[in-house]
Amino acid sequence: MVGPNVPYTRDYLFFFFLFLKVSLSQMINATTLGKSSVNDLTTTALHRLLCEERRQGNSSLRLIDVREEHEIEASGRIAGSHHIPFSIYENDRETFVAAFQALTEKHNRVIVYCRSGRRSRIVGEHMVNQEGYEDVYDMLGGLLAWEADRLPIESKNTSSSSSYSHLRWAPAMFARDTGIVAE
Repeated sequence: MVGPNVPYTRDYLFFFFLFLKVSLSQMINATTLGKSSVNDLTTTALHRLLCEERRQGNSSLRLIDVREEHEIEASGRIAGSHHIPFSIYENDRETFVAAFQALTEKHNRVIVYCRSGRRSRIVGEHMVNQEGYEDVYDMLGGLLAWEADRLPIESKNTSSSSSYSHLRWAPAMFARDTGIVAE
């Protein structure tokens, strides 16, 4: 029996509307406050941007590949990208941030990519929200989308060692971990 004479009806309705109000406010907050601080960039837009940078001889843009070494060996990389493995981000955030900082300034445009876009999104969010980077982009769809769009891939054997080497930031890691400064 439901009606104005049943005392439980008002209590149920009160809790139902309270639940509805809380749920709706959480959804609204999630969509307005939880917006991504990382910009999205399509593969074709990135390709055009890289071509324009090369044509102008400009090198302010930094392309960071966060895939693991075995992924790069298997499928190559985008020419001019720098490698900082996601496993370092997971296991030693301080080292990852130091490597990222060694490659770029906080005001530079940085594009992060991985295989599918999940890991690069995580890294991009961290670098913007925690480290204060201002102009970070996530390549939508990762290298899978790049390959699907038939854009150029550079094999690891043809990449220049200076742009893809850990040697730039390895001494800082060694000094931090051992206390010994290499000369």
